[in-house]
Amino acid sequence: MRFFRFAFIVIVLAAAPQSAATAFEKMETFTQTYTDEFILSNVPDFVATPEGGTDWQVFGRTKQIEYTEKDKSGYDRSGVRPAFQDDLKKLDGQNILVRGFMFPMDQNEEQSVFLLGPFPLTCPYHYHVSNNLIIETRVKKPLAFSYDAVTLRGRLELVARDDDYNTFYRLHDAELAK
Repeated sequence: MRFFRFAFIVIVLAAAPQSAATAFEKMETFTQTYTDEFILSNVPDFVATPEGGTDWQVFGRTKQIEYTEKDKSGYDRSGVRPAFQDDLKKLDGQNILVRGFMFPMDQNEEQSVFLLGPFPLTCPYHYHVSNNLIIETRVKKPLAFSYDAVTLRGRLELVARDDDYNTFYRLHDAELAK
């Protein structure tokens, strides 16, 4: 199971002036762990599954298998590969309907390729969800970027191995659902 850790640091300072070393001695660190189940339980607070659509829970149940191997140059390469559940395997190659938020891949207003996920954009450089909650999306016609959730229809591809980007899913020929 993959864990997400967020550390909250609290520095307790007394009324009298202290040295930095003393302040750090009194520092307390609290770590809260968020599991995949916790993350998935919050998806409905951000995006609803469209009628007849595929729920993000189906994608989120894909297990992530960590690996490390040597590349052609002898360097260690690590990443994750998917272990798809049977209910998701049935959707491979099928047209699906999914609702999510766009994460742009280039600086243009219109996007031809972007990432789709269940949570809104929080950082312009990194989409802060795990690989089992990101769909690489390629649209028929470029779409204007939106901060609002979009509902798309397209052909789902399950990607068993993508050593370059660790992509698990691709949505091909996607278009806005009417």
